[in-house]
Amino acid sequence: MRKKIAAAMLCMCMTVGLTACQSPSSTAESTQAESTGESAAEETREQPTFDYSEGLEDTGYMTGITAADYVELPEYKGVEISEADAVPTDEAIDSILDSILTSYATEEDMTDENRAIEETDIVNIDYSGSVDGEIFDGGTAEGQDLDLANSTFIDGFAEQIVGHKLGEEFDIEVTFPDPYQNNPDLAGKAAIFHIKVNSVTAVTIPELTDDFVKENFGEDTGCETSEEFLAYLRENQQESMMMNYMWDYLRENATVTEVPQDLYDVCYDFQDFSADLQAYQLGMTKEEMMTSFSISEDTLDGYATSMAEEILIAQAVAEKENIQVDDSDLSEAYGDNLDSYLETYGTGYVKRSAMLNKVAKFMADDAVIVENSETEAAETTAEAE
Repeated sequence: MRKKIAAAMLCMCMTVGLTACQSPSSTAESTQAESTGESAAEETREQPTFDYSEGLEDTGYMTGITAADYVELPEYKGVEISEADAVPTDEAIDSILDSILTSYATEEDMTDENRAIEETDIVNIDYSGSVDGEIFDGGTAEGQDLDLANSTFIDGFAEQIVGHKLGEEFDIEVTFPDPYQNNPDLAGKAAIFHIKVNSVTAVTIPELTDDFVKENFGEDTGCETSEEFLAYLRENQQESMMMNYMWDYLRENATVTEVPQDLYDVCYDFQDFSADLQAYQLGMTKEEMMTSFSISEDTLDGYATSMAEEILIAQAVAEKENIQVDDSDLSEAYGDNLDSYLETYGTGYVKRSAMLNKVAKFMADDAVIVENSETEAAETTAEAE
């Protein structure tokens, strides 16, 4: 049996977690990662911990809870899924392949001062930004690493470094977006940044060849050619899309009549822990983090309730179909990382996560892919009724 390239994610997307749903805002529009000097380096409290397997049997099922008592399931066998929701596009496969190949990239420090910087390079720069001739707060840094292909700086910043050379000093001009959340005073304003290139690292991304596939993926996937590997990626992505579709379908059409208090308490504890862990990672107290990101007790309550309902729905299907997780399921899902996952999360949590994948795959395998026009026509008819 072919193995997955990477171990299965423990919670999937169906188990709601605060860190996934309410993460800090992206730095995609910032000129640099902000630092207050009061960050995790000065953090003295211990990192929060949590018993992930709390309330779970070693089978992955909830202790003392029969989900069927609390859930009314829809018909989940033979569900029709449109091609648009089940079949990956060529663009999607190209994106996945690019990500995989990028993970195998090699780096080499450049010393040639005549070599023009390329858009895939990583540069180390000093920069100083000014608006109307005045240096502004947060616009100056030294020794800043910048991956030009994956820049989180404001639009136009990284692009204007391409073509320059190691050791060169030059100015670029950019315009801050409007609105600009990081510093509203700069919104829509033109700025000049003086740049000095301290170092350049060339990043080489390998090509997908038969030899590359054999060397890096042959043992895990059974693929020996690039063509076989692309087919493997497409098959895995289609399975993933169908599994995600069936989770959404199940969540939208199942009815949870009640959430057992014991299950709710465990889910709330998890959300509270997630908030505390996120705060710890940001060098804040939990209260400071929740205030900063507008997270209230009601927010945690909503996440906990949603998480509990989704766990109940998944287990209800597992109970009805007598789905159990054995050692071969764990080996396939986690591979060489299994022992590490078991140590960190416990047997109950790891088996529950594998069970969620198994339930999703069970439903996806029984689903039927139909042409987009057929699904659209069915939806139109249903809406008319």
